[in-house]
Amino acid sequence: MISLSGFDGANKAVHPRLLLATVGQDSINQDPTHADLRPWRQAQALVDRSFGVDTPATVISNAVRIYRYGRQELENKFFSVINPGSWKGFSQEVSIAVPPNAAWFDEAIVAYSEGAKYVGTHVSSLGPDPQDSWDANADGILCGRPLSIPGPAAAPTLTLMRNGDLSGSTVTEETRFYVYTYVNDLGWESEPSPISAQVDALPLSRIRVSGFTAAAAPLKITKFRIYRTQPGMSGEADFFFVDEIAASETEYFEDGMGQEPLTELCDTFGLAPFPADGKNIITLWNGMMACSVGRTVRYCEPNKPYAWPLQYETMLDDEVICLAKFGQRLVAVTASGTKLIDGASPDSMQDTPGYVAIGTTAARSVVEFNKSAVVYASKSGLVMVDNGTPRIITDGILMQHQWQALGPETMVGCFYKGLYIASYIAPGSGNVRKAFAIDPLNPKGIYWMDAGFSTTYFDDMLGGMFYHVAGQLYQFDAAATFMTATWESKTFRTPKPVTYKTCELLAEAYPAVTFSFRALMDPTPGNPTPSEVTFSKTVTGQREFKLKPGFMASEWIFKIQTTTPVQIANVAMSVEELKASV
Repeated sequence: MISLSGFDGANKAVHPRLLLATVGQDSINQDPTHADLRPWRQAQALVDRSFGVDTPATVISNAVRIYRYGRQELENKFFSVINPGSWKGFSQEVSIAVPPNAAWFDEAIVAYSEGAKYVGTHVSSLGPDPQDSWDANADGILCGRPLSIPGPAAAPTLTLMRNGDLSGSTVTEETRFYVYTYVNDLGWESEPSPISAQVDALPLSRIRVSGFTAAAAPLKITKFRIYRTQPGMSGEADFFFVDEIAASETEYFEDGMGQEPLTELCDTFGLAPFPADGKNIITLWNGMMACSVGRTVRYCEPNKPYAWPLQYETMLDDEVICLAKFGQRLVAVTASGTKLIDGASPDSMQDTPGYVAIGTTAARSVVEFNKSAVVYASKSGLVMVDNGTPRIITDGILMQHQWQALGPETMVGCFYKGLYIASYIAPGSGNVRKAFAIDPLNPKGIYWMDAGFSTTYFDDMLGGMFYHVAGQLYQFDAAATFMTATWESKTFRTPKPVTYKTCELLAEAYPAVTFSFRALMDPTPGNPTPSEVTFSKTVTGQREFKLKPGFMASEWIFKIQTTTPVQIANVAMSVEELKASV
């Protein structure tokens, strides 16, 4: 008797006769997250019910990247319903990361071809700001504010209003310098202004600081922060925080200069804006973010995503294609290899010597897998990078030429239900996308899908995978109805020709299953060409059913097509053999 169960996908690298009984020659539209043969559910089209009437939920039709920014909206938990504006499509390649200190549910930083911008429905003392809104325009790139605050262009002006009292004292005049910075409604602080002219004054003097330069309106500057030097501290060039005033003020008076020592250093010297050619922005640990600029990886000041000092960088040997992470390790993927970068702070980030995996040119295939690894498509196969030795997880499942025939450079990947799912365009397929799923941690087989996607987004809050077709948004595997799954077994070869006469198939519903086989008869002196017998039957219930009689064969290939979960199919040479196995 032959039992068909387990249904561990397909294997194209091993000869069909040598496969394990649970591994097939083909598996299409099978959900591998169950121990049975279960089809994926159909995709669910999303709708917008914001006006009480269902309308299609859409993004721009040519979107190459989609993103859900309404991260706290309860209505989104109902997978077929979204609020207006909760999704945004981008017509060019972008990278999106949530700042480590984000205070609002939809804050994000979008890096694109001309730099990066902050986007979010931030509400401050100025009220909601339309410029920051995701709804500022249809494409979602021009909205938001630049990820930087230029510092003041002019130095402050100092006036000695009253000198200190020398009576009964031996103190002498001290030299002071001042600078000031801009602070916007998000709390971002700029580089300091140029240093003021010096002022020589005694302790307890009164100094007027003026000449503040008004910032351009789009910067939304709400405060000026004032700093000055003080003698007796480590480093005469250090500037210490004095006070903070509203940006509407035109002057500030420091009374009693020198009474109390200042302790808070100005730490915005040398800050640089997000690089104009930066891309692949990613949120790291300890308040850090990273981006790539050519062959370098750059880092921001902790919890300051607007400040990217030039000294915080890691040089690599090749241009960075994509950045990803697992745990507290940054993965820089290039066309020639992959580097792991470690560090607890921006000034300590460095790559791991000698750790080089196979590279990729398919940036959209790179996926952070379950926070424990990074998976991506290379020319040689599907690569997994973790704390161990990097490995090609499709080895033993697909031959290299079979993998390359899928067009790995076209792959778009996504994490879903513990699987790596990738869509691809095989050369010569007429630009038609198909897909596959594989379990990187336990790659027993590959699971094909007869339809793919051009872009995808995994929502970790909803646990759902989303994509669009011509602008219409869909959630994968979310509808009530199943796809049609097909699984074809290995080639079972018997020591001598036999006849399998009966079958029992257990499924969740009937008649949603078709059982078929191909039987191959060995050539004989009188019939040198192998002949094939086929059989197909719609299964109507759990009771055993008869197979095609009147022939004997030594090789048997079984196929199950189903729109309902199937647990097992037992094929026997007699009813008695079938019942004896129960």
